[in-house]
Amino acid sequence: MHQRAGDRHLETTVNTACAEVGFYEISAADIDPAFQDMHDPEIIEKTLSGIETDAKRVFDAMLSGSFPLTAENKFHTSLFLALQINRGWDFREKVAQIADSLMPYLVEIATSPEKVRAFLREHNLPMDEASIESFRADARKNPPRLVAGKTFLIQEALRAALRDTLPHLLHRSWRILRFESPCLLTSDHPFGYWSPANKRISLGIGNAPVVYYPLDRTSALAMHLRSRTEEFARVAGFTRAHQINALVASEASKWIFHHPDDRPLEGIDLAPKAKPIDDVVQRWVDSDGLVHEVHRLSWDKG
Repeated sequence: MHQRAGDRHLETTVNTACAEVGFYEISAADIDPAFQDMHDPEIIEKTLSGIETDAKRVFDAMLSGSFPLTAENKFHTSLFLALQINRGWDFREKVAQIADSLMPYLVEIATSPEKVRAFLREHNLPMDEASIESFRADARKNPPRLVAGKTFLIQEALRAALRDTLPHLLHRSWRILRFESPCLLTSDHPFGYWSPANKRISLGIGNAPVVYYPLDRTSALAMHLRSRTEEFARVAGFTRAHQINALVASEASKWIFHHPDDRPLEGIDLAPKAKPIDDVVQRWVDSDGLVHEVHRLSWDKG
């Protein structure tokens, strides 16, 4: 196990490394009081466990040579992968980054001169223009943070997996890449997004020409965006393994995992995690003089 930030290596079991106590627990306090008595805080964990069991059966069959997949098995596998993409730390970090990016605009809305004047009046404070501008400047300098609760994050992860990610996976064309010797790693976000263009663009399940998912030390799933009539397994070489390892390692949030006998990180220089970039893609002023903007949030690879 390799720490994503820094150069720390630890030898441990996968179960120990991946244990996250209460990561999917939904507190009864977040449930309608009428349903609290029948609420199971671990219902999400138990549901995910059932999906993992179905997916493992398909993965075992794939690794034993059962490929291409039937429509049913592709659905079970896609559902598992969709949840994997959205259920971990990477998704939660991006939600926090989106909230931080929104906060300056929310502060501007909440501290309009009219609202500040009303607040100062309610609290018997000076309401002159200098006091109003001082209040607004302080709010911009020390804005509050939007912090999403765990239940909200779980709900949004499930919603994104089922509504957004699953259809993209189902419509991709799949291949299995097999390597002659153990060489692959994985991570806490075990997906690699590849594009032939060497550009600083945000890649994800919706636009990456190829998405890689390591199955074990010698096999990886390659999911192609462009429609192909044939899905098959083929042998790949060291260059492709190195490419997959670099992509999957770069997507890690906290941890990169590999067998202690392997050296899959050799020659890979991990870049810092991508940072959100807020671009104004459209701007106009309406008849009342109000300014409207359409923003696009993307993640710059640097």
